[in-house]
Amino acid sequence: MSQVFLKGLVFGLGLVVALSLSYGVYRVSSGFTLNPAPAATPSESQASDLDRTQPDFSDLSIEERIARSSVIFVGRFEDAPDGKQRAIISEVLKRDDGAVFPFSLGDEYHRASIYPEPGVNYGTGVIVFLTGKEASFKASVSVHADRVFGLGDMPLDLFREKCSSDV
Repeated sequence: MSQVFLKGLVFGLGLVVALSLSYGVYRVSSGFTLNPAPAATPSESQASDLDRTQPDFSDLSIEERIARSSVIFVGRFEDAPDGKQRAIISEVLKRDDGAVFPFSLGDEYHRASIYPEPGVNYGTGVIVFLTGKEASFKASVSVHADRVFGLGDMPLDLFREKCSSDV
């Protein structure tokens, strides 16, 4: 009786493997993808086409970065007792009407705070670019003294002017 059971078990496993392989070959030949995208509405399709044609944020000119940002602020690093450098919002350079930004001057912006590596100079602060109505993080550049290192060593005062002229 156990031999009949084993023969049936082997036959069943063989059948499952054969059917699985056949189904796999069928799906591959019919253009199957593991993570099919949901059907896009025309507006979603157009938006994804725009995303592919637009340059990366870091490739934009300073003026274009400013124009595309809904909020731009300066965060100054303050030392915390645990060795962390907290990015404290010290100045809001740009804030579009209607942009949702739940922070105020003096608040820590955790995403820009860091635990520095010994011997590495992260500067005295950071400029953070947020985009969209919900003002989500897009990019940041470091500030060393009063120069924006990540924007060609631009003086911070000149960057402030560029932000205020965009309004």
